[in-house]
Amino acid sequence: MILVTGSADAQPSQRRPQGQIPDLGRPTESTDEIPLFDYDQYFPGTWTFEWRTPESPFGEGGMLEGRETFGSSDDGRNYTSTIEATGPDGPFTVASTIVYLKPQQSFSRLERDSRGFDLLKVGHIGGDLGGFYTIHYESTPVVIDGAEVRIRNVTRIVSPLNFKVESRLSVDGGPWTNFGTGWWRRAEGAPDGETGVAVDADASRAATDSGTRRVSRPVAVGRDAAGAVPLAMLVGCVEADGADRFVVTRATDPTLVEDRLPEPPGADASLGTGRARLIGTLDEFGVAGYVDHKVWVKGLYIEDASENRLNLVSITRLAETCR
Repeated sequence: MILVTGSADAQPSQRRPQGQIPDLGRPTESTDEIPLFDYDQYFPGTWTFEWRTPESPFGEGGMLEGRETFGSSDDGRNYTSTIEATGPDGPFTVASTIVYLKPQQSFSRLERDSRGFDLLKVGHIGGDLGGFYTIHYESTPVVIDGAEVRIRNVTRIVSPLNFKVESRLSVDGGPWTNFGTGWWRRAEGAPDGETGVAVDADASRAATDSGTRRVSRPVAVGRDAAGAVPLAMLVGCVEADGADRFVVTRATDPTLVEDRLPEPPGADASLGTGRARLIGTLDEFGVAGYVDHKVWVKGLYIEDASENRLNLVSITRLAETCR
């Protein structure tokens, strides 16, 4: 199993976890410095996860469910993680040793799996000014049940309360194939009345129950086989819509966020004719400071019969006017 994870410290005071981009008292600019990812602020603690995987040398296909607990560090570079999970083949555990070299923005992770194999993964982390960080991992080859297996993980840290792991698998030197997408949610949950950012499961189920359909770009951007809402990005103009409510107007068609995040569009980026309501922890992103500006936004996009919504995970100002 290929699990890349993270969490935040449990706080009995139930204070809402904060993002890693400092409050500059103004909208972010493309020239602002992106802070290095702070592992100790995000990962330590307990997370629950669910992940639907296909049949593979790792075992029978189906739903994997469990929890992962990340330990803190005495030196800011050496960490541990323990996984307790259940899948179609029964329960199993994974004990991991993690090394994070912050100045080099690099990770290594050695997983000792109770199913009888060890998996070594190395990777790099990058981010943007919206607080959206991505870890790209690739494993060394490992022989499992007679087959040589390699794994690639893309861990997308989309909010202080949840992240997703997209995985691809190569067997015996064959092509890379989809190995499913897992969602991790901080087990402590959000403070009362502040659950908007934890939409990975809630928004998906709400959309299903109400009969809504997922965003389509020039190509359909539907929910994946695991039922997760896809990350998408678009360009548009921020407008206020009442007290602490904001919409993106003149929006372009949403586009999937692929494995590697593209460079931000220029100030002359074209606008569209769409509209999407921004939801989530908008005050944390300082959305009020972007009103009447042209922006590039990324988030979990839900297309509804009555109103499209974007659960915001990143916002970048492209121009101070919108034309």
